[in-house]
Amino acid sequence: MASALQGSPNVLPAFLASNEAPITPGEASRFLIQATFGPTTDEIARVQQMGYSAWIDDQLAQPVQRHLPVLLAQPPEVPKPPPGAKPADTMKSADAMKSADAMQAPEVPQPLYPGKSIDEIRTMNAKLVGNYFNHRRKFVWWQQSVTATDQLRQRVANSWLQLFVVSDKDDAFTNSTSALVDYYDTLLENSLGNFHDLLKAVTYSYSMAIYLTYLGNQKADPKGTRRPDENYAREIMQLFTIGLYELNFDGTPKLDGNGQPIPTYNNDDVREMARVFTGFHCAGHEKNWVYGPRWPLQPLQLYAEYHDSGEKSLLGGRKVIPAGQPPEKDVEDALDCLFEHENTPVLVSHFLIQRLTTSNPTTVYLARVARVFADNGKGVRGDMAAVIRAILLDPEARKAGDDPDSGKLREPYLRLVALVRAFKGASMDKTYRIANLDSLLGQEPGSSPSVFNFYAPDYSPPGVINKAGMVGPEFEITNAVTSVSLPNFLRGCIYNGVIGQYGTGLVLDYYTEIKLASQPEALLDHLSLLLAGDRMSTDTRAIIRKAIDQIPQDKVEERVKLAVYLISICAESAVQP
Repeated sequence: MASALQGSPNVLPAFLASNEAPITPGEASRFLIQATFGPTTDEIARVQQMGYSAWIDDQLAQPVQRHLPVLLAQPPEVPKPPPGAKPADTMKSADAMKSADAMQAPEVPQPLYPGKSIDEIRTMNAKLVGNYFNHRRKFVWWQQSVTATDQLRQRVANSWLQLFVVSDKDDAFTNSTSALVDYYDTLLENSLGNFHDLLKAVTYSYSMAIYLTYLGNQKADPKGTRRPDENYAREIMQLFTIGLYELNFDGTPKLDGNGQPIPTYNNDDVREMARVFTGFHCAGHEKNWVYGPRWPLQPLQLYAEYHDSGEKSLLGGRKVIPAGQPPEKDVEDALDCLFEHENTPVLVSHFLIQRLTTSNPTTVYLARVARVFADNGKGVRGDMAAVIRAILLDPEARKAGDDPDSGKLREPYLRLVALVRAFKGASMDKTYRIANLDSLLGQEPGSSPSVFNFYAPDYSPPGVINKAGMVGPEFEITNAVTSVSLPNFLRGCIYNGVIGQYGTGLVLDYYTEIKLASQPEALLDHLSLLLAGDRMSTDTRAIIRKAIDQIPQDKVEERVKLAVYLISICAESAVQP
């Protein structure tokens, strides 16, 4: 359906088709900070060799590396470490991890489970229920985020999770690890496809229906004592597609005759949209609507008996859904209405730019990307591969990175994962047992405190940023607690390994860095490239050089760890260029 939705014929911006100049290691590192979970020396070399566009092509061709098959490959129980166990008892030493094998994930099956039969899916459900707990989901997230070769897809899916929020903070997911993992796979499978398909997959998702309370949503009863749940109807408009006010392509608000912003919808529109999302439930609820079975790995079904089949007028009559249609057609028409709205390219493009490249895109940057969303140059609307390419290859994204108005504060979790990737972090059994870090870092994937994510896109921290009229969303979780806990936690990770609450954690491999310990300038060059996009200032460099020079040269590991720590917490590393 989505591939047939046409926009006006267009020509791709010149920067998407231009020949690329030779790429420096620093430019490659900066690109990978934006496009992956963090640069590695091997990936920097690949980007230099292939070029940005060819690297993106290669990423688009990578198979989807799902999370659920990795979860299924794990044993049902996680053995607890013996009392008093230390990291050295359960993790490899750095000397034992010299080879690149430390970055390789274990061999696990990668079945295309969406194509399995209903019986096979239900068998998988049965295996998961009661055997897997929420921390196992986080183990898998770590393993795939660190080791998966489809890094662009993994990074974009993690961004989508902050738009189409589903969170384990909802008690409904206490015993539904499989549902959350399957939802993340849904985002992965559609993250670089068409936005219409992604929106539809999210709408039919069991997890989203649980989180935004439209599972089992029914049409109004004749007496008017029951009305359709309006939660999803409101959020699919406000957060997922069209936003609150009508916008121009460059993100500036459209104004009415009195100079006031024009609302995109009102309460009547919410009520009409809510009628569309009635009749959703799992398979097997024909006879008992309330107490039928739950199948979290299976897309929801629509039941005509419980769906409002009357005429619906959406967005002030922009789209009128006739009475008597099949419920699936009602939903498709509503999604089309939101997908084709003029605001959707702008809102979605702005969201992705903020997550990947900069908190404060210029109006021309946003307009260039939004136009690619509206038409990928081949008459296709919502081509997310084209949109992501436009975001990453735009001149504003690829400029040197010395503009004080560009860039963004790196999310705490992204800084930690980048650290692990840079130094080939792994554990002996490669299960990546890291979980429950949100109290230390202010966030954890799939653990947002609300549907509004960890931070608001328009949050402006007090001080210089606010006075300049700019925003810094990630600063909303940079507070008196995380400003201390994050550097302290990073220090513990660098010196002792990333230790979670479940025994075996991750130890970092400094084999390459130890060989540079006697060459402090070369060591700082190398670490600046891996951790700071090769942007460490002269003053920062001098401070770190002075610190490591105070450590005797024979204490090579201590020199390396101190250098890694100081660079990992410096401003050039904390702020994405």
